[in-house]
Amino acid sequence: SDREEGELFEEFELPLIPVLARMEHAGIAVDRAYLESMGADLREKLTALDARIQELAGEQFNVNSTDQLRYVLFEKLALPVIKKTSTGKPSTDASVLKKLDHPVGEALLEYREYEKLRGNYVGGYLPLVDPDGRIRTRFNQMAATTGRLSSDRPNLQNIPIRSESGRTIRRAFVAGEGAEFLVADYSQIE
Repeated sequence: SDREEGELFEEFELPLIPVLARMEHAGIAVDRAYLESMGADLREKLTALDARIQELAGEQFNVNSTDQLRYVLFEKLALPVIKKTSTGKPSTDASVLKKLDHPVGEALLEYREYEKLRGNYVGGYLPLVDPDGRIRTRFNQMAATTGRLSSDRPNLQNIPIRSESGRTIRRAFVAGEGAEFLVADYSQIE
């Protein structure tokens, strides 16, 4: 009913606005040096993996070019086409790479994971660190239909937690001087 929605708006949504404003203003502290060294480490790993992939392929090609990768996998190495894209071309997605009976599949999966970390997180976050060492995200109160909060520019709520690489990224976020992080998850209750 309108009365219940009005109550929800006045008792929950409105009081949350100044809290979110303070959170956005405060931002979250980032260990910039840690992110930078992580970026250097990822670049090293990517260079080594790239060399290994080229070696397995038996020729030089751009690992990030889907067309060149298709040629190497399905023509040069004559690996089976497991799945096709909507345009009818052989797919090179993760599910296909997992099923390839060739060490190049595993190397490519690893390469993509590191590339995603480097691009999305290290490369994505570093330019957003303000001079005071904090990243300021934007919290959205009304964006998710479930009523959950979401965040963007950058989205700080989509960092994987189960993978080792996700945990590695999370270590870049640090509690400010004299403060501690508190994790509170009320299982679906915002």
